Amino acid sequence: MIVSGRLGREIVPSIYELRQVISIYVYFTDKESNKKWADKFAKIKAVVVELDELVVQIKADHKIQKMVEEPLSINIFTTSTDAGKSTMGINGQFVFSQVLIDCLLRLKSNQTDTKELID
Repeated sequence: MIVSGRLGREIVPSIYELRQVISIYVYFTDKESNKKWADKFAKIKAVVVELDELVVQIKADHKIQKMVEEPLSINIFTTSTDAGKSTMGINGQFVFSQVLIDCLLRLKSNQTDTKELID
């Protein structure tokens, strides 16, 4: 999402927690004053004044995001004919555990989640 300085100050706090919003870029002429409030939000990737700088930053972040979301291919199955026919066997359990780990790693946590885990 690309926002201007004034709009960003108003809208970012209300949309920051949305899972659909991955990155926010502030594009405005006054970099210094916008940098101060933007530093409070980790999803704000850059505060820029030049359009070319914004495009370069978005391309770089998109490339990184694509690599992060790209599935990791691991093939550790046995080659015997009986193994792997059922998802309830050893190979199936391995697949389920990998899917669970992947889902847990992708979950975003916030302060409430951390406090709930500790309590």
